[in-house]
Amino acid sequence: MDNIQNNINIIHQRIQFACKKANRNPEDVRLLLATKTVNTDKINFAL
Repeated sequence: MDNIQNNINIIHQRIQFACKKANRNPEDVRLLLATKTVNTDKINFAL
């Protein structure tokens, strides 16, 4: 599960960087979850 948390943190950092570069408010960006083959425990952890 640490890998999931690490990946989410990296994505949030990338969103922050992209928003700063585009002069956008990061709070206006929403990260969505989409999956087909991940078990529910991992999905719930990510949420």
